[in-house]
Amino acid sequence: MFYMVFDMVIDGASHSSVEEWVAVIAQKQAHPESLSVAKMIEIGGQIFNHELSLSERVEGIFNNYSKWLSSHSNALHVLRYEDFIAGRLEKLEKYLGFPLVGQCDVPEKRVRRSAGSGSWRHLMLPSDIELLQASCKDALAAYGYDDWTLASEPHLDPAHGTDYVRRIADEAFKEREEREQLLLASAAPREQPVWKPQFRFY
Repeated sequence: MFYMVFDMVIDGASHSSVEEWVAVIAQKQAHPESLSVAKMIEIGGQIFNHELSLSERVEGIFNNYSKWLSSHSNALHVLRYEDFIAGRLEKLEKYLGFPLVGQCDVPEKRVRRSAGSGSWRHLMLPSDIELLQASCKDALAAYGYDDWTLASEPHLDPAHGTDYVRRIADEAFKEREEREQLLLASAAPREQPVWKPQFRFY
């Protein structure tokens, strides 16, 4: 939900649209109970002129992905993000047949937001949980996601919300500008080489 601003900017979103989206997130940070995740995604779709809904994203992405994983279960191993972050790699090591050494970390670039897990407990409202349970309760349970408990006192850190969105939006604006400059450079007429006769005296 927070990362989508990068793609929206690349696709042409304006600075004012980004600030409008940041204001929505700021409202959620100040009053966590004021907006459900489903409502935020709906508002984000309106701001960026995209058809977005939580139920459609879950049913269209997660459920299809879950079906694909199930159909290829003999050829792959699923490593959950929270297990990766916590360094719980025993099942992966067993699957690979050898121990893993080194550190588990999330890259520093734009994909890194909180480098933690469980923030959904602070973001979601009971209405979000009802929607998700209706859409993918069984699929989530198959991967060990059956605890739907929300935080009793939700807290949203601006570093992982408004600050993060502004940071990746700035990166997207820079990348978009670089792409536009490359397109302009490639479209600019090239100077044709001028043939100059060469005279040689013997």
